[in-house]
Amino acid sequence: MREFTYFSRASLDYIAKSGKQPDVLHVHNWETAIVGPLFWDIFVKQGLGGTRVLLTCHDFDSQCLEQPDKLALCGLDPASLHRPDRLQDHTMTHLVNVLKK
Repeated sequence: MREFTYFSRASLDYIAKSGKQPDVLHVHNWETAIVGPLFWDIFVKQGLGGTRVLLTCHDFDSQCLEQPDKLALCGLDPASLHRPDRLQDHTMTHLVNVLKK
């Protein structure tokens, strides 16, 4: 997950710093699903409020279950996301599932 998270965060940083205003960010599968929480928790406050995120998932058998503290690696707050209404997995409640968002 770490490599995909790093790339996703770097992509959003580039968009925000370049002043671009995309209409849609189209992400695919669990590998880039972290864009959703990153976007809504960090980047929407940086002037991207008009942008929407579209997730296309080709295979729900592949999930990204991870320890909540790994979310901090990309600047997200694990405590605010490891809740049933956010990213906490329904069956393995000690983990987060980035596809849930």
